[in-house]
Amino acid sequence: SACAWRAIPAAQRGQMLCLSRRGFAEILPEDDQEREVAQNLPKKRPPRRWMSVQDLVTEVEVALVEGDRLDKDSSAYANLRREALSLRLENDALNEKVAELEEARAQYIAQEEGLTEKLKADGAFWYEKDIVEMTRKIQEVDYKIAGLRHKHHHNIKDVGSLKRTMSLIEKRGKVTTLIDKTEEALDRGEVSDAMQLEADLTEVVEGLRQESAKIWPKISSYEAAILELSGQMSETQHQLQAVLHTPTREADDLRTHLKAQINQVKRMMAQLGRLRDIQRVNAQEIGMVERERAKLKRYCRVRKLLEEGDETKLREKITVLQADTDRLRMAIKELESGLSPLTKEAAAIINKLRSMPFEFTTETGKLREQLIANIHQESQWKERLAVLRGEKLQNIRFIAMLMKALDS
Repeated sequence: SACAWRAIPAAQRGQMLCLSRRGFAEILPEDDQEREVAQNLPKKRPPRRWMSVQDLVTEVEVALVEGDRLDKDSSAYANLRREALSLRLENDALNEKVAELEEARAQYIAQEEGLTEKLKADGAFWYEKDIVEMTRKIQEVDYKIAGLRHKHHHNIKDVGSLKRTMSLIEKRGKVTTLIDKTEEALDRGEVSDAMQLEADLTEVVEGLRQESAKIWPKISSYEAAILELSGQMSETQHQLQAVLHTPTREADDLRTHLKAQINQVKRMMAQLGRLRDIQRVNAQEIGMVERERAKLKRYCRVRKLLEEGDETKLREKITVLQADTDRLRMAIKELESGLSPLTKEAAAIINKLRSMPFEFTTETGKLREQLIANIHQESQWKERLAVLRGEKLQNIRFIAMLMKALDS
């Protein structure tokens, strides 16, 4: 807060702010990694490559969706850390400005109170003009502080978005490193380290599952709190309806209270969304690891059959794999047939939205929700299709390996 900021010695505040004014030079970052980032940054910041934090986050997310290998040592991760550090420095500057304005505001309020006391003592309106002018100055300062706090609020949200994306890179990097290691072993036909590979994969899965398990109680708590607060909001709205047509201070107080409740619900829903996002990411990463683990186990079973060399078992396995491949083909065909209607539905929704290009209504909001749901469905199906085709390709390779053994 601004009070906490003023409590910092002036010399230290100046040292911290010089970072925002001169570049990344003299801050005490939160950890060694941030210290290293700050030291390696130029004294004068180069022009920002991204128009916004969201652009940077989107760029990274698109790269991950496209299968790019990103980890904590990647330039993408460094860019996210750099941007988070930049925002923290900007927040320091905002806090300094707020502290200065609040000091001026305190002086204005003291002068206003002094003039009011004189007005009461004299019983005349000689100081009315001075009081009006002082009140105007206080209002101007309050508006400036509100603007700075609004920017601070958005910076905090942006830092959260950057940290979420960094966490995603950390998890994906750990998962893809193990998957690549397993794939290399399978490509070489080496399964001597299969038990260790499976143990490593299982360890990652268990870690993600434990994290998700810890989140469930928090989600239940937030959902219950949101439900309770929604009831309180309904009561406030009911009270407001009783004085809706009368422009009174009571009505204005109720509206202010309702806005505060709405903001509280929005904050709680945002936190609930972050918790759900962790669950979604963990489920996705667990799926990637578990599919690789299943692939490793299947490969080991096939290798065991090849080592045994029992023709009857080899033929039985080929039959099982061919049947499974047929089922995969049917599943792929079914999903593919559903993509065309999704595309047509999306086109229809877009046409409706384009007919109302600048309207901000519940109808356009509902249409955007439908369009996003359509995009999510298409993405989910295509991700599933990629998984199914991967399993089909694995079956084909296994069948080829088994048939080659029968021919030899």
